[in-house]
Amino acid sequence: MIDIIKLIEEAKKNGIQISLVDEELELSIYKEDFDPLILEKIKENKIAILRILKSYSINNSLTGISQYPRMDSYPLSHAQKRLWIVSQFDGGNNAYNISGAYTINGTLDLAALNTSIQLLFERHEVLRTYFKIDNSGMVFQHVVDFKALHDSQLVVIDLRNTMDSEKVLKERVDQINNSVFDLFKAPLLKTYIFRLSEVKYCFVYAMHHIISDGWSSGVFFNELLILYKAICEGESDALSILPPLEIQYKDFSLWQNDDTNKLIFENDKEYWLNEFIGEIPLLDLPTDFPWPAQQTYNGSYVRKKFDTNISKWLKRHCQENNGTLFMSCISLIYCLLRRYTEQDDIVFGSPISGREHSNLKNQIGIYLNTLALRIKAEEDFNYSDVFLIVKDKVLGGFKHQLYPFDELITMLNIERDLSRNPLFDVMVAFHNIQNFNVKN
Repeated sequence: MIDIIKLIEEAKKNGIQISLVDEELELSIYKEDFDPLILEKIKENKIAILRILKSYSINNSLTGISQYPRMDSYPLSHAQKRLWIVSQFDGGNNAYNISGAYTINGTLDLAALNTSIQLLFERHEVLRTYFKIDNSGMVFQHVVDFKALHDSQLVVIDLRNTMDSEKVLKERVDQINNSVFDLFKAPLLKTYIFRLSEVKYCFVYAMHHIISDGWSSGVFFNELLILYKAICEGESDALSILPPLEIQYKDFSLWQNDDTNKLIFENDKEYWLNEFIGEIPLLDLPTDFPWPAQQTYNGSYVRKKFDTNISKWLKRHCQENNGTLFMSCISLIYCLLRRYTEQDDIVFGSPISGREHSNLKNQIGIYLNTLALRIKAEEDFNYSDVFLIVKDKVLGGFKHQLYPFDELITMLNIERDLSRNPLFDVMVAFHNIQNFNVKN
């Protein structure tokens, strides 16, 4: 079968531009000595070319991703492939757990809460997904039919008569947070309710990152509250209250792996490859201990609260330069690392939601992508100079965010070093969400 993308590229090199005009192919020929065989190939593959160009036109305008036919198994998305690989290393599985704990004050209908969770399993196929290696050694995702799903019930743990119940709760929550998921078995979401008194509960959930991301946690919890409220109010068809899902995560995975969509990413790919022309810098931070032979997931954290005056100045500086606090964070960390390393060329990683398509807003799944922001400033540049450079890089990165980070790593052909991440050693994530209690 002929590679349509290569045919379009071959035609372009020969001075034949293929365009979509009013649902038909239009050819613009710029060379007199073009190869006539290419014209014949174009005519023979007109329908396939039309399909690709129409797909590019639709998806490039971000109108959405279509449903694909149901299959026995589905390919992994680019992000899932990365998560699968790291989960095979020691400590790599539970290092990518996503969890949350919420205090609930007031009376709670446990049956209604359990039903709400079951409805979410029914609504989101990705919550019923597991992974399997086929005979060729390839990994695929499979979706369990909702009626055949087991071990999806809400686990209720009564601590009302337990000594030091708050201490026990903390220990149990830590255990849940650090639990190891079996990726070969669905579901990869576990939910728990701890009863602390007649009017106080703690709801805890944990799911593996390979089926979820931070945005998904918000979707999960918001929809859970909506369903619970509807059921408590006697709604017989609570799912009808939520907007219908136009696609499921498997459709996104198929779309991302579909060769006909390569054309969508061409402009983005060119941008990222240009960003990393030449030698890619390694961050040479002074360390207290020798660099490990293999990357671990050990670590700690340090909290720092900015002085009110500094915060006000940063916000005012952002406004004056039409920037954001995220850009300020990158700029500040760049200046700090440059002082410690004396390096002017530094690469930062930053997670981005990856939900540019309109029908991904209410989806649960790992749509998260990573932007690799390469910041390079002159030695005598001050913070304001750095901020403008960062602003330009961030805006450029956002504009070309559809290109999968994992594809970029493959294209750059970076020599793998198990002691480091492949492109950067520092990731900056900007969160503007707050923890809250749920009151009845």
